[in-house]
Amino acid sequence: MKTMNKCKIAKRRGMRLLLVKGLKGQQLSEWEFNAINSDEVTGLLHLDARKKGLIYNLEYDITGFIPFLEFLRIPMNREVFARVLDNILENLRSVNEKHFNPQLILYDMDKIYINPSTQRLFFAYVPLQPFENGGSLQQMLRAIIQHGAFDEEEDCGYITEYITILNSGINFSAFDLEEYAKRLLRTVNGQQDDGTVECPRCHAVLPADTVLCNCGFKLRGLTGSTNRARLQVYDMFQDMGDAQTPENPPPPPEKPVTTPERQAQEPERKSSGRKQTTVLSLYDQEETSRAWLVREPSGEKIPLDRFPFRLGRESGDYVVPNRYVSEPHLELRCRGGRFYAVDLDSTNKTYVDGTVLPARQEQEIFSGTRLRLANERFQFITE
Repeated sequence: MKTMNKCKIAKRRGMRLLLVKGLKGQQLSEWEFNAINSDEVTGLLHLDARKKGLIYNLEYDITGFIPFLEFLRIPMNREVFARVLDNILENLRSVNEKHFNPQLILYDMDKIYINPSTQRLFFAYVPLQPFENGGSLQQMLRAIIQHGAFDEEEDCGYITEYITILNSGINFSAFDLEEYAKRLLRTVNGQQDDGTVECPRCHAVLPADTVLCNCGFKLRGLTGSTNRARLQVYDMFQDMGDAQTPENPPPPPEKPVTTPERQAQEPERKSSGRKQTTVLSLYDQEETSRAWLVREPSGEKIPLDRFPFRLGRESGDYVVPNRYVSEPHLELRCRGGRFYAVDLDSTNKTYVDGTVLPARQEQEIFSGTRLRLANERFQFITE
């Protein structure tokens, strides 16, 4: 009888991990291992490799994620289904572009994870040679229908077309599935044949490449969505409120504000028989959630006890003594219980879930969002 790799879930250092036990004779592909942890491939779980004798054991960080199976129990509408499918195809395109072997992805539904806030799926890629995966991409795509719950108030004809494509043969047409996903996205985004798009919230007609409507509705992109109608599907995980991201957020200060300087700016507190009240600074507004950063792979928890919160190489609220990190590098902000990341013109860039964050621009982040400062990795967590 052939021995297969075993998987299980464990908790260590406050982190949830998916463990894959290696077998004798399996070798670790170091270039794939490094590419995954450097976010060179979209949608793959970060991992650590521990060698015990001749066996490699892999640990995937799934902190802040929920199993895809659990997510599918929430009724999906056409829009959510379209974006989940587009996310899967985006991940697979990235895998193929980097010449990874798709057969090394764990396609088992209970080993696929999703960030409920950003709607991004993450797969576990096993960089061990040789490795046999029991599942297949086609089986996983079919399982979405088998396990998924759909909005009964909608016309579900789009599901029939999806099933037809998957059942077109032993090997379904990836091209047909890509074209189907594009049509579905155009439909849910209100795109017209004349190159325009209609905002579902205010019905304004805008150019098709518009990202954010003037009313605050995010027409394109997944991370940092301000689309409250879409997020209502996930009320069991969070309540984003009705606040909208300002069209022109205030630029961060040019001069880095270190902790001593910040203390000097606070009003002097006189000793008296009662507690004193401190006036909120520009960004220290009401915070509705406790938040912290988890530094990977050490698991160090960094409380975000004030805002703005700065990270830099030599000073700031948290010092990252790494020559590749800039001084200053990143600022985290909080307004109305919503959190934002701002890259402060760093040399080696900041990455949000593997995507470069443009300098001096606010990007909303959510619990489970992964931040990379040069080659330093963090995960943002709230509760």
